Amino acid sequence: MSSTASRMQSDDELQSILKLWTDFNSSLETEEIYQKACNAAIDILGADHSTFVQFDQRYQTGVIRAEGFSKALDAIPTLPRAKDMTIPLAGIIEEGPLFDADGLIKFDVVAGLPDGIFKKNLLWMGVKSVLIVSVRWKDKVVGSFSFDSMQRERVFTKRDIQLMKLIAEAIAQALGNALIYGRERYRSQLLARLDDTRGQLKSVGSEAHLRARILEGALSISHWTAGATFRYSGDQNQLHIVARNAWLEDRKLPENSDLRIT
Repeated sequence: MSSTASRMQSDDELQSILKLWTDFNSSLETEEIYQKACNAAIDILGADHSTFVQFDQRYQTGVIRAEGFSKALDAIPTLPRAKDMTIPLAGIIEEGPLFDADGLIKFDVVAGLPDGIFKKNLLWMGVKSVLIVSVRWKDKVVGSFSFDSMQRERVFTKRDIQLMKLIAEAIAQALGNALIYGRERYRSQLLARLDDTRGQLKSVGSEAHLRARILEGALSISHWTAGATFRYSGDQNQLHIVARNAWLEDRKLPENSDLRIT
Protein backbone atom coordinates (compact mmCIF):
# COMPACT_ATOMS: atom_id res chain seq x y z
CA MET A 1 0.00 0.00 0.00
CA SER A 2 1.39 3.46 -0.92
CA SER A 3 2.01 6.06 1.77
CA THR A 4 -0.82 8.19 0.33
CA ALA A 5 -3.27 5.30 0.41
CA SER A 6 -2.12 4.42 3.92
CA ARG A 7 -2.63 8.02 5.07
CA MET A 8 -6.10 8.08 3.49
CA GLN A 9 -6.98 4.87 5.30
CA SER A 10 -5.73 6.36 8.59
CA ASP A 11 -7.78 9.52 8.00
CA ASP A 12 -10.88 7.45 7.34
CA GLU A 13 -10.25 5.44 10.52
CA LEU A 14 -9.74 8.63 12.54
CA GLN A 15 -13.02 10.04 11.22
CA SER A 16 -14.75 6.78 12.12
CA ILE A 17 -13.33 6.92 15.66
CA LEU A 18 -14.43 10.56 16.09
CA LYS A 19 -17.95 9.65 14.94
CA LEU A 20 -17.81 6.71 17.34
CA TRP A 21 -17.14 8.98 20.34
CA THR A 22 -20.20 11.04 19.43
CA ASP A 23 -22.29 7.93 18.83
CA PHE A 24 -21.23 6.30 22.12
CA ASN A 25 -21.97 9.43 24.13
CA SER A 26 -25.45 9.65 22.62
CA SER A 27 -26.25 6.36 24.40
CA LEU A 28 -27.32 6.44 28.03
CA GLU A 29 -27.93 2.70 28.45
CA THR A 30 -24.86 0.58 29.25
CA GLU A 31 -26.03 -2.44 27.25
CA GLU A 32 -26.36 -0.27 24.15
CA ILE A 33 -22.82 1.07 24.64
CA TYR A 34 -21.42 -2.47 25.00
CA GLN A 35 -23.07 -3.55 21.75
CA LYS A 36 -21.86 -0.49 19.86
CA ALA A 37 -18.31 -1.28 20.99
CA CYS A 38 -18.52 -4.81 19.56
CA ASN A 39 -19.97 -3.48 16.31
CA ALA A 40 -17.11 -0.96 16.06
CA ALA A 41 -14.47 -3.69 16.32
CA ILE A 42 -16.12 -5.44 13.38
CA ASP A 43 -16.95 -2.41 11.23
CA ILE A 44 -13.81 -0.32 11.78
CA LEU A 45 -11.09 -2.88 12.51
CA GLY A 46 -12.45 -5.82 10.53
CA ALA A 47 -12.77 -8.25 13.43
CA ASP A 48 -14.62 -11.53 12.90
CA HIS A 49 -16.03 -11.44 16.41
CA SER A 50 -15.98 -9.16 19.44
CA THR A 51 -17.20 -9.30 23.04
CA PHE A 52 -17.56 -6.89 25.93
CA VAL A 53 -17.03 -8.50 29.34
CA GLN A 54 -18.17 -6.71 32.49
CA PHE A 55 -16.11 -7.54 35.61
CA ASP A 56 -17.46 -7.80 39.12
CA GLN A 57 -15.84 -5.54 41.73
CA ARG A 58 -13.73 -8.32 43.27
CA TYR A 59 -12.57 -9.71 39.90
CA GLN A 60 -14.05 -13.12 40.65
CA THR A 61 -16.22 -13.36 37.55
CA GLY A 62 -16.95 -11.56 34.32
CA VAL A 63 -20.15 -11.62 32.27
CA ILE A 64 -20.24 -11.25 28.49
CA ARG A 65 -22.72 -8.38 28.15
CA ALA A 66 -22.49 -7.94 24.39
CA GLU A 67 -21.27 -9.89 21.39
CA GLY A 68 -20.91 -9.18 17.69
CA PHE A 69 -20.09 -11.22 14.58
CA SER A 70 -19.07 -10.21 11.09
CA LYS A 71 -21.86 -10.69 8.54
CA ALA A 72 -20.18 -13.78 7.11
CA LEU A 73 -19.92 -15.50 10.49
CA ASP A 74 -23.27 -14.31 11.81
CA ALA A 75 -24.92 -16.32 9.04
CA ILE A 76 -23.47 -19.57 10.46
CA PRO A 77 -26.06 -20.90 12.95
CA THR A 78 -23.73 -23.53 14.43
CA LEU A 79 -21.23 -20.99 15.82
CA PRO A 80 -21.42 -20.81 19.63
CA ARG A 81 -23.07 -17.70 21.07
CA ALA A 82 -21.44 -16.46 24.27
CA LYS A 83 -23.63 -13.52 25.32
CA ASP A 84 -24.56 -13.66 29.03
CA MET A 85 -21.93 -16.35 29.64
CA THR A 86 -20.08 -16.09 32.96
CA ILE A 87 -16.29 -16.24 32.83
CA PRO A 88 -14.30 -17.37 35.92
CA LEU A 89 -11.88 -14.46 36.19
CA ALA A 90 -10.38 -15.74 39.43
CA GLY A 91 -9.38 -19.00 37.76
CA ILE A 92 -7.85 -17.17 34.79
CA ILE A 93 -5.91 -14.82 37.08
CA GLU A 94 -4.44 -17.87 38.84
CA GLU A 95 -2.95 -18.89 35.48
CA GLY A 96 -1.11 -15.56 35.17
CA PRO A 97 -1.62 -11.77 35.06
CA LEU A 98 -4.91 -10.85 33.41
CA PHE A 99 -3.45 -7.87 31.50
CA ASP A 100 0.07 -6.74 30.69
CA ALA A 101 1.51 -3.34 31.70
CA ASP A 102 -0.31 -1.68 28.78
CA GLY A 103 -3.68 -3.12 29.79
CA LEU A 104 -3.65 -5.66 26.95
CA ILE A 105 -4.07 -9.35 26.32
CA LYS A 106 -2.61 -10.23 22.92
CA PHE A 107 -2.18 -13.71 21.50
CA ASP A 108 -1.60 -14.07 17.77
CA VAL A 109 -1.84 -17.86 18.05
CA VAL A 110 -4.41 -19.02 20.61
CA ALA A 111 -3.67 -22.69 19.90
CA GLY A 112 -0.13 -22.16 21.17
CA LEU A 113 -1.27 -21.02 24.64
CA PRO A 114 -0.69 -23.26 27.67
CA ASP A 115 -3.72 -25.37 28.54
CA GLY A 116 -6.08 -23.64 30.94
CA ILE A 117 -9.45 -21.93 31.38
CA PHE A 118 -8.56 -18.98 29.17
CA LYS A 119 -7.45 -21.11 26.23
CA LYS A 120 -10.39 -23.49 26.65
CA ASN A 121 -12.96 -20.65 26.47
CA LEU A 122 -11.33 -19.08 23.41
CA LEU A 123 -11.12 -22.36 21.51
CA TRP A 124 -14.74 -23.16 22.41
CA MET A 125 -15.76 -19.87 20.74
CA GLY A 126 -13.57 -20.69 17.73
CA VAL A 127 -11.08 -17.85 18.30
CA LYS A 128 -7.70 -18.30 16.58
CA SER A 129 -6.13 -14.94 17.47
CA VAL A 130 -7.24 -12.47 20.14
CA LEU A 131 -6.54 -8.89 21.18
CA ILE A 132 -8.25 -7.77 24.38
CA VAL A 133 -8.11 -4.24 25.81
CA SER A 134 -9.03 -3.36 29.38
CA VAL A 135 -11.69 -0.69 29.91
CA ARG A 136 -10.98 1.61 32.85
CA TRP A 137 -13.24 4.07 34.62
CA LYS A 138 -12.01 6.18 37.53
CA ASP A 139 -8.70 4.26 37.57
CA LYS A 140 -10.48 0.94 37.97
CA VAL A 141 -10.74 -1.84 35.38
CA VAL A 142 -14.47 -2.40 34.88
CA GLY A 143 -14.33 -4.74 31.90
CA SER A 144 -12.64 -5.78 28.69
CA PHE A 145 -13.29 -5.42 24.99
CA SER A 146 -12.03 -7.92 22.41
CA PHE A 147 -10.96 -8.17 18.76
CA ASP A 148 -11.24 -11.84 17.80
CA SER A 149 -9.99 -13.40 14.59
CA MET A 150 -11.85 -16.66 13.91
CA GLN A 151 -11.22 -17.40 10.24
CA ARG A 152 -7.43 -17.23 10.39
CA GLU A 153 -4.53 -16.58 12.71
CA ARG A 154 -3.65 -12.89 12.73
CA VAL A 155 -0.60 -10.87 13.77
CA PHE A 156 -1.96 -7.78 15.50
CA THR A 157 -0.28 -4.53 14.53
CA LYS A 158 0.43 -1.30 16.42
CA ARG A 159 -2.44 0.21 14.43
CA ASP A 160 -4.84 -2.48 15.71
CA ILE A 161 -3.74 -1.81 19.27
CA GLN A 162 -4.00 1.98 18.95
CA LEU A 163 -7.50 1.81 17.47
CA MET A 164 -8.65 -0.67 20.11
CA LYS A 165 -7.34 1.61 22.85
CA LEU A 166 -9.16 4.59 21.33
CA ILE A 167 -12.40 2.62 21.24
CA ALA A 168 -11.84 1.50 24.86
CA GLU A 169 -11.41 5.15 25.90
CA ALA A 170 -14.63 6.04 24.10
CA ILE A 171 -16.41 3.19 25.92
CA ALA A 172 -15.10 4.38 29.30
CA GLN A 173 -16.27 7.97 28.77
CA ALA A 174 -19.69 6.86 27.54
CA LEU A 175 -20.09 4.46 30.49
CA GLY A 176 -19.22 7.26 32.90
CA ASN A 177 -21.92 9.47 31.36
CA ALA A 178 -24.43 6.59 31.44
CA LEU A 179 -23.70 5.86 35.12
CA ILE A 180 -24.17 9.52 36.05
CA TYR A 181 -27.43 9.60 34.08
CA GLY A 182 -28.57 6.37 35.72
CA ARG A 183 -27.94 7.76 39.21
CA GLU A 184 -29.80 10.97 38.43
CA ARG A 185 -32.69 9.02 36.94
CA TYR A 186 -32.85 6.78 40.04
CA ARG A 187 -32.73 9.87 42.26
CA SER A 188 -35.64 11.44 40.34
CA GLN A 189 -37.65 8.20 40.57
CA LEU A 190 -36.91 7.97 44.30
CA LEU A 191 -38.06 11.54 44.92
CA ALA A 192 -41.23 10.89 42.89
CA ARG A 193 -42.01 7.79 44.97
CA LEU A 194 -41.38 9.67 48.22
CA ASP A 195 -43.68 12.45 47.08
CA ASP A 196 -46.36 9.92 46.11
CA THR A 197 -46.01 8.13 49.45
CA ARG A 198 -46.25 11.44 51.30
CA GLY A 199 -49.49 12.23 49.49
CA GLN A 200 -50.96 8.82 50.31
CA LEU A 201 -50.07 9.11 54.00
CA LYS A 202 -52.04 12.36 54.30
CA SER A 203 -55.25 10.49 53.47
CA VAL A 204 -54.72 7.65 55.95
CA GLY A 205 -57.11 7.35 58.87
CA SER A 206 -56.28 4.73 61.50
CA GLU A 207 -52.86 4.20 63.09
CA ALA A 208 -52.72 0.59 61.82
CA HIS A 209 -53.48 1.73 58.28
CA LEU A 210 -50.76 4.40 58.60
CA ARG A 211 -48.18 1.81 59.65
CA ALA A 212 -49.11 -0.43 56.72
CA ARG A 213 -48.84 2.47 54.25
CA ILE A 214 -45.43 3.52 55.63
CA LEU A 215 -44.17 -0.05 55.22
CA GLU A 216 -45.62 -0.35 51.73
CA GLY A 217 -43.95 2.88 50.64
CA ALA A 218 -40.58 1.91 52.13
CA LEU A 219 -40.57 -1.45 50.34
CA SER A 220 -41.57 0.18 47.05
CA ILE A 221 -38.65 2.61 47.26
CA SER A 222 -36.04 0.09 48.41
CA HIS A 223 -37.23 -2.87 46.24
CA TRP A 224 -36.82 -5.18 49.26
CA THR A 225 -38.77 -8.43 49.51
CA ALA A 226 -39.67 -8.37 53.19
CA GLY A 227 -40.18 -5.69 55.78
CA ALA A 228 -41.82 -4.80 59.04
CA THR A 229 -42.37 -1.76 61.25
CA PHE A 230 -41.61 -1.86 64.95
CA ARG A 231 -42.53 0.02 68.11
CA TYR A 232 -39.75 0.41 70.63
CA SER A 233 -40.46 -0.41 74.26
CA GLY A 234 -37.87 1.33 76.42
CA ASP A 235 -38.84 -0.27 79.72
CA GLN A 236 -38.61 -3.80 78.27
CA ASN A 237 -35.79 -2.93 75.85
CA GLN A 238 -37.68 -4.63 73.01
CA LEU A 239 -38.88 -3.95 69.47
CA HIS A 240 -42.51 -4.98 68.95
CA ILE A 241 -43.63 -5.82 65.38
CA VAL A 242 -46.67 -3.68 64.62
CA ALA A 243 -46.91 -4.23 60.86
CA ARG A 244 -45.45 -6.70 58.37
CA ASN A 245 -45.77 -7.20 54.64
CA ALA A 246 -47.40 -10.17 52.86
CA TRP A 247 -44.08 -12.01 52.41
CA LEU A 248 -43.61 -12.21 56.18
CA GLU A 249 -47.30 -12.91 56.76
CA ASP A 250 -47.07 -15.97 54.48
CA ARG A 251 -44.33 -17.38 56.69
CA LYS A 252 -46.78 -17.32 59.62
CA LEU A 253 -44.50 -15.79 62.22
CA PRO A 254 -45.97 -15.62 65.72
CA GLU A 255 -48.22 -12.59 66.10
CA ASN A 256 -46.11 -11.16 68.92
CA SER A 257 -42.66 -11.68 67.38
CA ASP A 258 -40.58 -9.27 69.40
CA LEU A 259 -36.85 -8.62 69.25
CA ARG A 260 -34.94 -8.09 72.47
CA ILE A 261 -32.13 -5.55 72.17
CA THR A 262 -28.98 -6.68 73.95
